[in-house]
Amino acid sequence: MNGDAESNARDSPPVSKAIQLGRKRARSLRDTHESEDPLTIADELGVEVTMDDWDGLSTMSLFGTYANGRITLYVNQIDGFAETHALSRTAALRLVCAHELGHHLIETNDVVTREQSSVFRDILTVFGVTTRPSNGRRLVETATHAFALELTGVDVPLESLVETPERRQRRDSP
Repeated sequence: MNGDAESNARDSPPVSKAIQLGRKRARSLRDTHESEDPLTIADELGVEVTMDDWDGLSTMSLFGTYANGRITLYVNQIDGFAETHALSRTAALRLVCAHELGHHLIETNDVVTREQSSVFRDILTVFGVTTRPSNGRRLVETATHAFALELTGVDVPLESLVETPERRQRRDSP
């Protein structure tokens, strides 16, 4: 996907809604907790945050996970992310923690309604993305990326965090 097509995909109604939702939730949370620190906010929300030294797999990067009220940050993976994006380790940890906190707060049905799902399928087809049940998951990921960027103020282009078929193919190619 070239830059224009990627920008158009980002500006599609479902993707735009996901980005707006993520940003709105972050601003509201920041105002409510009077903090931009996702670790502080997670603690105030009763979400446990743990650090893990897992090195990941050669075929996959996993920076953090959220499940059952617990965020796990994979610090060795986050260090690589920080280096790639010229971020400090602290900024990268905050960004990933905020992303995972977004998963605690943003549900799939927040970003994908039944009416939008057929429109979204059509938009994805135009850009050569196969339609699968995971498309709603992609919108949630987009919303949580926007949430993390808005909450932390870390300066990383949203597009660099959103997985596209072309990026996945380049990453998976030897």
